[in-house]
Amino acid sequence: MKCDICTRELKDKEGYLLTTEQVVSTPAYWNKAFSNPMYKMLASNLPEDKAKEMFASQMASMSTAWMVCDDCINLFPEYKEKAKEYAVSWYESGGSITPPGTGAVPYSKVNMGTGGSGPCFIATAAFTDSSPEVEVLRNIRDRVLSQSPAGRKFIAFYYQYSPSLAEWITVSSLRKQVVRWILYPVVKVSKLAIGRN
Repeated sequence: MKCDICTRELKDKEGYLLTTEQVVSTPAYWNKAFSNPMYKMLASNLPEDKAKEMFASQMASMSTAWMVCDDCINLFPEYKEKAKEYAVSWYESGGSITPPGTGAVPYSKVNMGTGGSGPCFIATAAFTDSSPEVEVLRNIRDRVLSQSPAGRKFIAFYYQYSPSLAEWITVSSLRKQVVRWILYPVVKVSKLAIGRN
């Protein structure tokens, strides 16, 4: 058996079992998925947006549970404990017991953490989706935070709570201004961290 994310060979009774919804709704997963050779081959023939949409649709259509390795489960810290329990049950049942909610999900469940069409980022709500400040913060997420377990936990926490806060921000120009004022120092430090002037 292989990990459904990185294809690493799993030892006997090794791994964690996740649902498709848990996988595709976790932004940290997409950082890894878009470095996958299968995605890169698809992206070489299509515009990036179209390639990502097609690849994400394919991943969301997975009808079976995802078995993942010790490294890849770190993309999903909030599910780790239960995912291990489900993997043990799956092995003991000969593959007949799967996590509740196993099955394909609609594309609307995909969360790549790019803001989508709505205000999913606090920074996007305060600035605009295409602003240089949002680009810097995305880079710090992708290049720094997503590379460590603590950073991935922060990302998961952020995506759980940021949509409602972002909606609250977007309805007031004063709130937007206050959040920009708070984020400017964060952007400045982030630029230093990723080597931009």
